[in-house]
Amino acid sequence: MDTPKLDNFLNRKITDLRDFRQNQEQLWHVADGVYLVCEGLIRSAVVLPELTIQETHRAMMWWTVLDYQMESFFLCINRQLDLAVASLRMAAELTRDVARIGNDEAKMAIWLNRSDPAMQKKYRREFRFEDSDELEKYIHRLYDLASRFGVHGHTQRSAALEPVKFLENGKYVVLEVADMEVFKTLEIWLAAFYPLQAVCSRCFVSDRKSQLAEPYRHFQNTWDAFNPFFDDYRTILRKQNADVIGTLH
Repeated sequence: MDTPKLDNFLNRKITDLRDFRQNQEQLWHVADGVYLVCEGLIRSAVVLPELTIQETHRAMMWWTVLDYQMESFFLCINRQLDLAVASLRMAAELTRDVARIGNDEAKMAIWLNRSDPAMQKKYRREFRFEDSDELEKYIHRLYDLASRFGVHGHTQRSAALEPVKFLENGKYVVLEVADMEVFKTLEIWLAAFYPLQAVCSRCFVSDRKSQLAEPYRHFQNTWDAFNPFFDDYRTILRKQNADVIGTLH
């Protein structure tokens, strides 16, 4: 059975991804690299011997954070900017919760039962960002930024629309999200990637230091290599007055 509307919708999404892959090859390869190294670190953690219950749950949450981050990347390329930023907010929130749980069985119980009305107040009180920690403070600012522009704003995509074509002698206008708006949102995505993964990995790396030494060293090395690229990316945006994360640094 033909499904022309849905097929056209799918084809537009695929076309956006292929065009980005072709036209932004360096950025595509950077995204591939950071995903590869973080996935490798998680895979190394989940096969460790004798994982505790807390470690198993944290590993599942860590996987989910990475999933949110990669979905955000593809949503951004498909110009769904509000959804892209909202996914990053969820990643930041879950990263905070991973940090709060650590190896604390009581905290894990609170998290697992956080939908219980009797537990909600306790969850909100205890599961907060630790702003005395440099990385968590940075993620907290990212969370606030994503909340303001993505989750509560609902205007990232609509505000970014620009005319790209006129039909019937100017009677109708075709609007599209400007490329620069995509690059600005990808700046937030790039800024978030390693800090979120670093906080998610902390407890594992601390408790299983010798077992995770090699994959974590690779993680750190690729983060160091990523930073100059990100600095250059921000420099280009600043020249066009498009740097949106200056308040995070």
